[in-house]
Amino acid sequence: MTGSIAPKIKFEQKQAPPVLSFMLVLLCAIVYIQSATVGSTQQWLISHCFAIGPMKELFANLQALLPATLGGRAGAMDLLIKSITEFCTVAFYATFASADKTWAMGNCYFLYVFGAGNEQRLGPPRYLLLILFSMLVPWPFVLFEAGRIGGEAVYFGPFFLLCTLLGATFVFPPE
Repeated sequence: MTGSIAPKIKFEQKQAPPVLSFMLVLLCAIVYIQSATVGSTQQWLISHCFAIGPMKELFANLQALLPATLGGRAGAMDLLIKSITEFCTVAFYATFASADKTWAMGNCYFLYVFGAGNEQRLGPPRYLLLILFSMLVPWPFVLFEAGRIGGEAVYFGPFFLLCTLLGATFVFPPE
């Protein structure tokens, strides 16, 4: 074909088992089981996922602790690390949480369908980096937008992760 466009970035596809994609599915299932066995799934989601009120406080602390840490204030570094760890934990739970078992099974299915091919095309290190970015980067924007709109809400689900994997499938299509 004379009019076809050849991709400028090519990765060598590996025919290895998609271990990280299996791990994503397993994490999604584990977080659902964890939320379903505590009694009230709704209460678990409110206390473990991205609730706007507590996250506003956490980000206010992060904004205050960063200049204090860079200024050399004693004890600020420990508090900053604790706050960053708390943010990462909330982002992890919010990314893999599901409200019911049908939702969890759908999440597991799509995480595997879009994840396995991307993992084989990108390779495990790039794929892991893609997953980490899609788990951590969108949540501050969710907080900003929710703060602009107002109200108290709890955000959870692998929407950002699935969109990232779907986008990667379009950018690096199967050959």
